[in-house]
Amino acid sequence: MMRGRRTVIARRMLTTVLVCTQTFAVSMFVTACAATQSPTIVAQVDDGCLPYAPDMRAGDHFMIDAERLHPTQPSLSFREVDWRTGILNGMSQEQVAANVRTNPPQVIIGPGGVAYLTDAHHTMRGILDSKHADKRVCGVIVQNWSDLSEDAFWARMQATHNVYLRDGQDQRITPAQLPASLRDSQSDPYRGLTWMVGSRGGFTARSDVFFQEFYWGEYFRKHIRWNDADDAEFEDAVQRALKLAHEPEASKLPGYIPAPVPANTK
Repeated sequence: MMRGRRTVIARRMLTTVLVCTQTFAVSMFVTACAATQSPTIVAQVDDGCLPYAPDMRAGDHFMIDAERLHPTQPSLSFREVDWRTGILNGMSQEQVAANVRTNPPQVIIGPGGVAYLTDAHHTMRGILDSKHADKRVCGVIVQNWSDLSEDAFWARMQATHNVYLRDGQDQRITPAQLPASLRDSQSDPYRGLTWMVGSRGGFTARSDVFFQEFYWGEYFRKHIRWNDADDAEFEDAVQRALKLAHEPEASKLPGYIPAPVPANTK
């Protein structure tokens, strides 16, 4: 398979950009593990992560197989998933468990006791794709709305911005069209673009805004096209998006950073 020198060069550039981030991430994971008093999954269960149950209340910590987590978004950045999977594969099972415990996935319990994942979709998919046999994770319940009807539940999920209902082609979907498993998620190249733009400082990450990257992706989709199978084209798209991120048109997006004012050279 030949894509020419541009692809080879771009792969090397992308690797160079990510290697420092990956090294830092592994370092942070290992530091978190060293500071954790419960380094294994079994210890986490004993330390408050009980088996998942539909009657759990907000604030409860639980243990669940990541296969059982239902996405609240239809698509992922497969570029980010691959990167996170690589990080996880470089860790021990105990380090993975300890890292997840420091930033647990958040879940809303819906009708039928279904565990709906509201964040950390890429990390959870990375765990599913990783070499580790034990796919259990320790998470936290943020709401239990299992007493609502299906219609009322999804109306509340949309009103509280806990679900994103646009697919990888930017088409509206219904809650019934969400994947039942993270393994069934679609690829959204624009989610990958915004991941890379955010990692390079194009906008500020907002932990209080779910699906922030998808909102930025909607903006970039209006202006940029590229062949995502070509890493050189992807890098070109990233450079264009980094400039677009500071344009006034993007000022209402979460995490917007105005373009720096040039210094007075007079």
